[in-house]
Amino acid sequence: GEEAPKDVVSFKFPEVFLKEFLRDTDGAVRSLGGVATDGTNPFIVERQAITDMMKPGRPHPFEAFEWKTDKPLEPKWSRVLTINAKSEPVPICCPHAQRHVHLDLSKNMCNTGLCMGHLSGLTEVERVDELTGKKYIDTAPMVHIDMVLQIEPPDGGEIDHEQIRKALVTFKKAGYPLRSVSLDQWCHTPNAQDLRAKGFRVDENPLSLLRTLNPYLAMRNVMYERRVESPLYEHLKLELHDLELNKECTKVDHPRGGKKDLSDAFAGTVYYLISNAKGGASVLPSRGSMDSTFSSGKTSQNSAQYMGNGEFQWPDEQKPIKGTDGNDEILPSWLII
Repeated sequence: GEEAPKDVVSFKFPEVFLKEFLRDTDGAVRSLGGVATDGTNPFIVERQAITDMMKPGRPHPFEAFEWKTDKPLEPKWSRVLTINAKSEPVPICCPHAQRHVHLDLSKNMCNTGLCMGHLSGLTEVERVDELTGKKYIDTAPMVHIDMVLQIEPPDGGEIDHEQIRKALVTFKKAGYPLRSVSLDQWCHTPNAQDLRAKGFRVDENPLSLLRTLNPYLAMRNVMYERRVESPLYEHLKLELHDLELNKECTKVDHPRGGKKDLSDAFAGTVYYLISNAKGGASVLPSRGSMDSTFSSGKTSQNSAQYMGNGEFQWPDEQKPIKGTDGNDEILPSWLII
């Protein structure tokens, strides 16, 4: 009964082909529907993963997702930060998790992409052994995206990298535990040197998304396993939707007239976080099972329930018990690692 939007091509197909259209929408439209599409080799085939990743209720600190470096950057910190018991500003979501930023830098011909994220815990995922074909349960880290920012060249000018570096310092002073920054190949050395002087960890080697597919492959895998959550950002959604593999399948590119500055920043952030998690850089709390009941939002005895603010209600968590005098409370015990 749903009405098709205006100015779109729509058609009906037999129910038996539904799985094909859900698995590879573009491919099914071409092969089964006989309709030509723009992208012939889309990188992200399961487009529903992009929609599932973006949570409309997840807050972000900006009124708009675009910024020109000749204009003041005015974040709304009350949306994403709170005050802890020590009267210090901390993020509402996962306040103790260290943050990472990836920058896809540019000068004036295209935009600069900025993405900040953090590891939010461990979850169980179902995977298939490539050799035996048997399914098994594995544990993998989850990623939360704090912010995505499209930095545009000023009218008739160039993007000021110094203003971008100052913005990172502003984020840190505001309360984000921003520890590390990764950069692509272009203008890596001068920016890396200045960021290190400002107290950030920056690897000597640039994180290139042109010379290797690994960052994008890692990002896609995390998306397909529903292990990343992001604020709703239409520009990033469009870029991810339009990503294509070249004919040699050696490079992720954008269609003619398209962009991928934000998707580069997003992929770089996810890849850095996942790579460091695999290296044992941090011990993450378990977030329970990512079974079908959890994914659908229904209650499961084996999974933690997302409370919508970056926190989780654990199935075995004790509730405070009233003391004998009616005032005191016996609180649950905690193991501090």
